[in-house]
Amino acid sequence: MATALYGARGANGVILVTTKEGREGKMNFDLRFENSFSSPTQRLETADPVTFMRMHNEAVKTRDPNGQTLYTDEQITFTEMGLHRDIYPATNWEEAMFKRMAINNRLNLSFTGGGSVARYYVAGSVTRDRGT
Repeated sequence: MATALYGARGANGVILVTTKEGREGKMNFDLRFENSFSSPTQRLETADPVTFMRMHNEAVKTRDPNGQTLYTDEQITFTEMGLHRDIYPATNWEEAMFKRMAINNRLNLSFTGGGSVARYYVAGSVTRDRGT
């Protein structure tokens, strides 16, 4: 039906937008506040830093037995023992970057009203999505 209304320009599709409009009468005030909880549906298993370092070196040696490994035995040992954490950190990036659950908020506010000459509808919303 939209194609018939818009002729050849409607061949690729037409989006019809109907906006809200004010009603004659006293001002009406509407407020809505929502909370929601979100969490990942699945968590990926990742290797700890020491396992990653060992597997990376193993991958280099598998491809080229004479290849230069990125991590020395000293780096791996100190990281594993937790010595000199500033030089040999063992950061669990999944725990550092992702939350198990997040609380999100939405606030919607609208005013509508008017008289015989003019009507108004004003709406606003605020969303706070903290992600996971």
